[in-house]
Amino acid sequence: AITVADHLERTGNLGRIGGQAYLHQLVTATPTAANAGHYADIVAERATLRRLAAAGTRIVQMAHGDGDSDVGDLIDAARAEVDAAATGRTTQVDPEGDLEAALSALEDDTAGLPTPWAELNRIIAGWRPGDLYIVGARPGTGKSLIGVGAALDVAYRHKHAAVFSLEMSKVELYHRMLSAIGSISATHVLRRELTDDDWGRIATASTRIRELVPDLLTVDDTAEITPAHIRSVCRTLSRRHDLGLVVVDYLQLMSSGRKSESRQQEVTAMSRALKLLAKELQVPVLVLSQLNRSSEHRTDRRPTMADLRESGSLEQDASVVLLLHRDPEAAPDELEVHIPKHRHGVSNVTVRLGWEAHYSRVGDLRSPWVPSGFERGAS
Repeated sequence: AITVADHLERTGNLGRIGGQAYLHQLVTATPTAANAGHYADIVAERATLRRLAAAGTRIVQMAHGDGDSDVGDLIDAARAEVDAAATGRTTQVDPEGDLEAALSALEDDTAGLPTPWAELNRIIAGWRPGDLYIVGARPGTGKSLIGVGAALDVAYRHKHAAVFSLEMSKVELYHRMLSAIGSISATHVLRRELTDDDWGRIATASTRIRELVPDLLTVDDTAEITPAHIRSVCRTLSRRHDLGLVVVDYLQLMSSGRKSESRQQEVTAMSRALKLLAKELQVPVLVLSQLNRSSEHRTDRRPTMADLRESGSLEQDASVVLLLHRDPEAAPDELEVHIPKHRHGVSNVTVRLGWEAHYSRVGDLRSPWVPSGFERGAS
């Protein structure tokens, strides 16, 4: 009170505020600073409530709009309004802050989360936040093995991995994870011809998977998965966990949830939505995609970006495109990963990984693959 009164007297404002008597009255009425944190929480809660009220008003206005907007778009916009109100996100431009963030990012050991494959990681420098990755392949060439392997590895790096599976059920996916982590024959799992040794490995592998679920790994096998569903789940996960990777298996089985004139336009809209999701949440999104049959008519049968089915927008939206190819006769234990597009580095590069489909996984040629944090044991 003394120093404030002195300052106000020097500026000629002491009388305007009620004099020293009013200052001492404020001192006696003001709670102790020890509770400042609690009072700040109350202010923050009230601010959130005001933002929610404003968001509710905007949602009502959108619902009573011109009637031409797609219902799915309105639902997604409403969710975005509520998420923004809950998190207090703003759209203010801060060039100086952006530059400082860019400079700070250079101090990181890697641009993104490392992949579980050393050769691939050397080329693409890991899964980068905000980037869309397209993994294209013909059926049975290892798309799902790449997706599941990447998700497990990210989870064991203590980042949350979300897998949206339209091709396989949760049971099938967990069977693959058990096979990959425990080095259990996928054939034994499929036929239920499990030996005593297999059951021992299953016990160890299941313990390791339990360490991941639900805090570090989410598997969603909803029958009708749309981009709006994925955005809703991922926004919820990002509020609760440190979301590190989103895997979609696979794009051609998805539905946009809205009317489209053609399937090509629908795939274009879904590709764009997934790219925007990656940018909004600053999380890498790994999308598995089916290739058309064009590659089967070539002499070497190697795929190109033109083989991505139903939409040229996939190659436009993707930051990195990975095309998988196998030649079982010439190299039965290898999987070729061709990188025709790499927005941040060298393109038209091919790396070779180890094909371990009998254990439901893809590894490095030099050593068997295991999720991060696992000891390298005998297969």
